[in-house]
Amino acid sequence: MANSTASEPGEIIKALQSGRTEVLEALYAQHREDFFRWAGRRFQGNMGDYEDAWQDAVIAFYEQVTSGRVTALRSGLRTWLFAVGCKRLLQNNRKMKRFFWKDAVDLALLRDAQLSEFEWDIPRAEEKALLERSMGVLSSQCREILIQRFYEGKKLPEIREALNYNSENTASAALSRCLSKLKDIVAVLAGNPKQTGNGG
Repeated sequence: MANSTASEPGEIIKALQSGRTEVLEALYAQHREDFFRWAGRRFQGNMGDYEDAWQDAVIAFYEQVTSGRVTALRSGLRTWLFAVGCKRLLQNNRKMKRFFWKDAVDLALLRDAQLSEFEWDIPRAEEKALLERSMGVLSSQCREILIQRFYEGKKLPEIREALNYNSENTASAALSRCLSKLKDIVAVLAGNPKQTGNGG
C-alpha cells in the first residue's frame, strides 16, 4: 500500500513510464486548488479557464513522460505544471489580463528549455485532429469516462455514480485503462505504434 502512490517527481515519472496511470489521478488532485489560487492572482480569468489549463497541463505531463520527451525535470514538478498551465492560459486567451511579478514559475519559463521550447508555443491543428479521431475510435464507455474526467472535471465519486461503477477503485482502474488505450490509438493513427506488454 505504501507503494501505491508516488510523490517525488522521479517516482511519478517512473510510475507513469511503467503504465501506472492511477498516479495521474493523484497528481491531478494534488495541486489543482493551489493552481486555481495561483492563476487567479496572475490572470483575470474565470474558473473554467483555470480548470481547462490545469487539465491540459497534467495531460501534457503524462504525454511528455510516456512519449519519452521528459525523463527528468529541471524544475520542480509543481513549478513545471504551473508553467505549462500558464502557457496554456496565455495561448487560449491572448487578451487575458495578466498581473506581473516574479516567482519560481517565471524563472522556470525563462531558464528551462523544457518549458521555453514547449510545443504548445506553436499550436498544431493536426494534433488536435489526431486526438479527436482517436477519441472516435475508443469505445463509447471509454470516451464517456475520459470526457467526464478531463473535460467536465468530475471527480471519481461523481463518475462512479454517473456511470454506475461498483466502487471508486473500479472507476479509477477503468479511467487508467481508457487513458492507456487512448495513448495506444494515438500512436497507431500517428503511424508509430509502440509494443505494449498487455496485449489488449
